[in-house]
Amino acid sequence: MSQELVGQRYLLEREVRRTARLTAYAALDTQSQLPVTIKLLRPDLLAQPAYRAELSQRLAVVKGGLPWAPALLDLELDGDRPFIAERVTAGRTVGDRLRAGESFGADQLTSLAAGAAQALTALHHGPLLMHGTLCPESLLVAGDQSVLLLDCEQPVSPLETVDQARYAAPEVLSGDPVDARADLHALSCILYQAALGQAPFDGPSPLAISANKQRHVPDSLTAWRTDLPAGLVAAVSAGLQREAVSRPADATAFAKLLTQGAAASAATMAPPLGATQILDKAVAIPAASAAAAYNAASAFNAAAAVGGPPAAAPRPPQPVRRESGGAGPFLAVIVVLLIGGGLWWALKHPGGSLTVPALAGMNEEQAIAKLKEVGLKGTQNGSDYDDKVPDGQVLRQQPESGARLNPGDTVQIILSKGSKNATLPSLVNMSEKEAKAELTKRGLKYGSSETVERADAPNGVVVDQFPKAGASVERGSRVSLFVNKKPKDATTPPATPPTDPGKTPDADKTTPDAGKDAKGNLLDRAVEKGAELGREATRKAIEAAKDQLKNAVGGGKDEKK
Repeated sequence: MSQELVGQRYLLEREVRRTARLTAYAALDTQSQLPVTIKLLRPDLLAQPAYRAELSQRLAVVKGGLPWAPALLDLELDGDRPFIAERVTAGRTVGDRLRAGESFGADQLTSLAAGAAQALTALHHGPLLMHGTLCPESLLVAGDQSVLLLDCEQPVSPLETVDQARYAAPEVLSGDPVDARADLHALSCILYQAALGQAPFDGPSPLAISANKQRHVPDSLTAWRTDLPAGLVAAVSAGLQREAVSRPADATAFAKLLTQGAAASAATMAPPLGATQILDKAVAIPAASAAAAYNAASAFNAAAAVGGPPAAAPRPPQPVRRESGGAGPFLAVIVVLLIGGGLWWALKHPGGSLTVPALAGMNEEQAIAKLKEVGLKGTQNGSDYDDKVPDGQVLRQQPESGARLNPGDTVQIILSKGSKNATLPSLVNMSEKEAKAELTKRGLKYGSSETVERADAPNGVVVDQFPKAGASVERGSRVSLFVNKKPKDATTPPATPPTDPGKTPDADKTTPDAGKDAKGNLLDRAVEKGAELGREATRKAIEAAKDQLKNAVGGGKDEKK
């Protein structure tokens, strides 16, 4: 349990999900005693004026209440712990199910696609116009199987992580103007991953994923699953198109594809280039460059996808009769398309000789050894907190398992730092140095120390701490120590006089049974002698005084005579 109170009202209980911009917690409203969801926002992003302005605008819309999104209850954008409080909706996100390794059946995928399209239709016709950051964590399937959109208040930019880039449309990644069709691309990427277990576009960085989306055509769903309805396959294929104009016009058109299948695609999307038009464009390419050839081949494959599953590889169409020009231009086109097809196959199946192994559950050393065993290299590329994956084990890898690489290629490894929360150990009876070392070992920090006086504890040890042992706190939190400074004992006997360094302890003993050393005997005799001398001197002084008194008395008598 986190035991952290946010906004002086909401008690954080456990982390439920994390994105690049927020961390969501299951929490308790201490006033109403009802469960809520608390989203802790990043102060560094809120410090950016453009980000804060867009966030405030979108929050104003969400606060008014949206039937397809959780109700907003409270918010605080200033202070050290800015947050948003939402009403809890029972259900699980698509991201939860993907992380758990669960599979989606054909009916579940169709239901998810239809529910998400319905929610996006409502969103696109409202003030927000688009979601902009749709990802598996943004789709929550409620208990009644309805689909809710989460994080609608989050600004469309900036895109900072690989997880965001996987689902962002090409125009979002390139910074071009965007509209609702970007959400349809993101939804199609999510459905593709839910169906096959891996994203259609991936890479080690947002830039690499952006380039991948420009040049890569993912496999059709039907290449791996034959149980999926034609409408779902057609809708996902259309939503994955690189150009926004080639995707469904809006969520309503996407939903229509789901129900009508491939036959509805021609009515809901911009007309694709025909084979003759592709040839004309290919002939117009200067010097028949390889890059231009690949674009022509990709356009041909995209056109084929409109009417059904994409072709296994681009192939030259049937010859087109021309009135003039001879066979030279036509042969040049054939050569261009063959080169493009080769490039397409090379890009679609890079390397193709080595399969990336699964590294989950391994530590860094084991993961690198496993990669080396199959002819690949591995390198750590950061770490992150995770409640389920133990500290030091592989949390994620890029590329994911099953990808194909060339010999010697590198796989990026992201390690887990364990749970973000740590349970405080008991530091009592440790020395201050030992207590500091234990805090560092558990990812905690030494805060301060106070001295206390305890007669019942050894000097210099920790006798208390704050927070108390057993409390759950975020790693990096500071812990205060109370160190004992034992009070001085007034009854402590005086120190033994130093001995003569030139003698052993037994050197002055007269006999084994004497019990006194020579120095002790000498000291006793000196005291006795001093007492005798004192008594003698006193006796003599008294005798002298008596003599003086007698003389004085005697002298007085003589004077009287």
